[in-house]
Amino acid sequence: MSSISDYESASSSDFDEDFEITDGLKKQNFLLKTENHELKSILCNALNRLQIAKISVEESKFKLFDSNSTTSFDSFKENCIKVIENLEKSCLKTEINYDEGSNCLLCYSAPKEYAFLPCFHLIACEECSEKCSECPICRKKINDTLKIYMN
Repeated sequence: MSSISDYESASSSDFDEDFEITDGLKKQNFLLKTENHELKSILCNALNRLQIAKISVEESKFKLFDSNSTTSFDSFKENCIKVIENLEKSCLKTEINYDEGSNCLLCYSAPKEYAFLPCFHLIACEECSEKCSECPICRKKINDTLKIYMN
């Protein structure tokens, strides 16, 4: 009989260990997916700004070569300054939108840093996560929360 109880305790221990490993991998996977999504968004915004800049430069080149007067050079210079100013504004807007996107969806003031389990929705700051009993996104009962560390 001792061999059966030894087997049961060993298999239970193995099961607990496997569950912890699986749970840890799921959490890492979620964190990587979140980071991947944010990086894709940043890359997409940067590529859009680059494309706009390329188009503006091509338009400016065409205007410059269209006539060889001093006026066209001054116009080209002014156009370049406007393009740079617009790109700076675009970058600033992107930074503001990124910052707004990282705030809690409940209070909008503190950064999002807690994911709800089991659904893994990352929407709340610490204070708001403590007040929730169900996820505001999917309405699942919250069993636990997971603190997410972002750079």
